[in-house]
Amino acid sequence: MKQLLTLALCLFSLGAMAQGSFPYNPDANENGTVGSEDLLAFLSVYGSAFLPSGVLPVAGGGTGVSTLDSARLALGVSTFADVIPLGQSGPEAQVTGDLRITQNLNQGQGNVASGLYAAVSGRGGTASGTYSFVTNQNSTATATCSSAIGEGTSATATAAHSQGFGSEASGLAAHAEGYYTVASS
Repeated sequence: MKQLLTLALCLFSLGAMAQGSFPYNPDANENGTVGSEDLLAFLSVYGSAFLPSGVLPVAGGGTGVSTLDSARLALGVSTFADVIPLGQSGPEAQVTGDLRITQNLNQGQGNVASGLYAAVSGRGGTASGTYSFVTNQNSTATATCSSAIGEGTSATATAAHSQGFGSEASGLAAHAEGYYTVASS
């Protein structure tokens, strides 16, 4: 009977130890070092599942906060995986939904989008006119509402549009389209 009572008390104490907020204390005797006597207490719960619930304190490896947003802030984790710190560049980003740009758009390499609400996309393009638009490469739109689409095209007058290869629109509302076409009026 005495042995049965001893066994029951041992099982109860092991069960009580496993029911705490953490499955083990690495420094069971709290002497400041983790030694073999500390590991003996750990062996009783070795291999059992550790499924914490609720708020974990910072000392226990948690953040000490109770909401997901607070945990993200405490850990320094961004809500979005593609957010790049200011002044750095990243390989890509994905936007699902609307993308609103309130000033200039400069997408590509070696581009200049200096006009008010100008947009340039490609390589080596310049959109210096107000509301100007440039796409592809080595094209220029320097006047208000001008657009240059293609390679080596230029639109240098108000509302001028140049499209193609090497085309030039230099007159008011001129439209040059094709291969080395020129529209001056």
